[in-house]
Amino acid sequence: MQLPIPGAELSGVRSIQNRASINELKLAAKSAAIKNVVVIGGGYIGMNFAALFKQTGKQVTVIDVNARPFSHNLDSEFTQILAAASVENGLQLKMEERVTAILGSTHVTAVQTNRGQYAADLVLVAVGNRPNTAWLRGTLALDSEGLIETDDYFQTSVPDIYAIGDATKVRFTPTGTKERITLGSAASHAGRLLAHNLLTDQRIVFPGVQATSALNAAGYYFAATGLNTQLAVRMQQPVLATYIAVPRLVASAPARLNATVHFKLFYDKTHRILGAQIMSTAELTAVINTVSLAIQMGATLEQLAYGDFFFQPGLSQPVDVLSTASLQALQTLATN
Repeated sequence: MQLPIPGAELSGVRSIQNRASINELKLAAKSAAIKNVVVIGGGYIGMNFAALFKQTGKQVTVIDVNARPFSHNLDSEFTQILAAASVENGLQLKMEERVTAILGSTHVTAVQTNRGQYAADLVLVAVGNRPNTAWLRGTLALDSEGLIETDDYFQTSVPDIYAIGDATKVRFTPTGTKERITLGSAASHAGRLLAHNLLTDQRIVFPGVQATSALNAAGYYFAATGLNTQLAVRMQQPVLATYIAVPRLVASAPARLNATVHFKLFYDKTHRILGAQIMSTAELTAVINTVSLAIQMGATLEQLAYGDFFFQPGLSQPVDVLSTASLQALQTLATN
């Protein structure tokens, strides 16, 4: 999306629209002519490319209106750590700043914000996107956001036309509402189910998604599913949460292997699981898939607290991180 600010049309201002634009950015990362890169947007895409440009020796500045990177995906307990680690790795983070103009005559030379000016040979706009659906108006029913309206089978207002992907909304399991989930996994799930319904006589209603995602940045692996604090506020969904930071292994394990596991669990007053986040320098992101399934199945704190999760005697903790967080949540609920 082109930002509605002066200079957005300058040469050297890039965005990610398709696979070709991704390849172009990867080539740009190797260009000796590009020394200063400004990334507008501190989300998954922006931070991922910021790390790529840093690895190829560029001076990289990330600008975002939020207090910390990854704020849409992770809570502050996680983003504080990631922000500090990103700075330690050489990224310049300019948080809580708003871009007001992109400077240059024909090619970008700098980015102006409400707080300062930053040199740039290349600018990556990795914030905001709109569905390219204006051409469909009058043919298909669109909602107030320009998204294509579909039913539980992805059928549009025209019976023989179906739609999936970022230009539609899907059922978000934690709330039961239809939301725009701009993840490749959500589109993939929708595509498989749509193919099934088109090719068989046994139609299946799309069960929904939990917006499960994972990434690694600044030496940490992290993943999230379902509701987080920011989403819950935006959706006006009451949630409770428990955060823990525990050693991955028993105390006798070698220190170099015993990474801290940061985990946050979201649930409601009926004890139904609504979301979770996990982060560690150890690769433990697959744990979030268990929580995603728990949300989809309507599981409760009690079921996670006493779930039969394996451990390795003498190495891993005897109580799994999912059980530890759930037990702590139940104890907190019992005392309040």
